[in-house]
Amino acid sequence: MFEIAPVNRPVLEQALHSKITDFEDAVLEQAARLMAVDVIVTRNIKDFSKSTVAVLDPIELISTVKTAFHA
Repeated sequence: MFEIAPVNRPVLEQALHSKITDFEDAVLEQAARLMAVDVIVTRNIKDFSKSTVAVLDPIELISTVKTAFHA
């Protein structure tokens, strides 16, 4: 269900070309993208408005998981 994505040269190179302006957030987005994850979970939703990966805040994640297991 959860994995730690590596931060390596390809991730850093792609982050330089991300539409996300904050480099650290761009690194997170690109690491997630290159791992083909479904969603990034962060309390900082506004900085990921241009993310190519879906983004949820922790409360939304909990709600989504609860709904999935109770369906």
